[in-house]
Amino acid sequence: MALRLLRRIAGGLIAALLYSLSTVAAFGDFMVSFDPKPLGKYVGEQTYPLQGGLFLGQSILDPANKPTVLVPGGTPGLLEDLKLQFGADGTIDKGWTWQAGPALKNSTFLVEDYEAVGTSTKVGGTLTFIYRPGAGDPMQVASPAKKGDIELHWIQRVVDNDNITDNPGYGNPEDTIDITKGSKTPFYDVGPAFDTRPPIFQDGAYRFDTQHDINFNAELFLVSNVVGTKTITIYSGVTWGWFTRVEREGEAMAPEPPSVVTMATGLSLTAGLFGLGLIRRLGRQHCPCQ
Repeated sequence: MALRLLRRIAGGLIAALLYSLSTVAAFGDFMVSFDPKPLGKYVGEQTYPLQGGLFLGQSILDPANKPTVLVPGGTPGLLEDLKLQFGADGTIDKGWTWQAGPALKNSTFLVEDYEAVGTSTKVGGTLTFIYRPGAGDPMQVASPAKKGDIELHWIQRVVDNDNITDNPGYGNPEDTIDITKGSKTPFYDVGPAFDTRPPIFQDGAYRFDTQHDINFNAELFLVSNVVGTKTITIYSGVTWGWFTRVEREGEAMAPEPPSVVTMATGLSLTAGLFGLGLIRRLGRQHCPCQ
């Protein structure tokens, strides 16, 4: 049983790596890199026992090595979710507009922590990085922002099969803009008890159905907003996520998960800062949404 699981895990990691190599693009000199002296850590996978060791679960990062760069301006899925939830007839708030901004040119998302989380009671993944703007790229305004200032934010779309928002339950698809409960903006980083505005991003995306196969994918973009308006400019972004697989004695292997962008856009795979003093709050259960 363990050997079969390891073979499947290896196949999934190879597929994720090949996908990453085939889709990473250099938009200007924008890049995602690990801090050479990270305050956090990298954990690509975690194995956990279930039912006294009769079953074995595995939580694995996807993309496996680091978040993958996305085209500036938002993916079709993210833009569709924005329209549904925050457009002219938005279900959460109405009247927001957005436009594609230029690619980040000389900036870096410096990763401090990228971890798969796998225990008998909780599975998921964590991501923490610092946005280091290069010359000519947008910079965060001094806090507190005033009306008319151009303030930076994050917008994140999540796609998974263990819904905790509009139709809670394992097996129910979820495709939503990730906001804090009760928020009336599309920004991930704004909420009454959670603040992770640029230059910091930090997320802990967890689920508690540990005996099921879960696919979790996120598309995250740096954006700007003129304070006091509902106008957004969307710059460069990344995908990140994780999946779990449980080995059950005598059952056929579950298929490998689609990659982040595969789930998010419908493309096939083959076509394709823990400890940081700057972090305002840790341990957010992912998407305590509307």
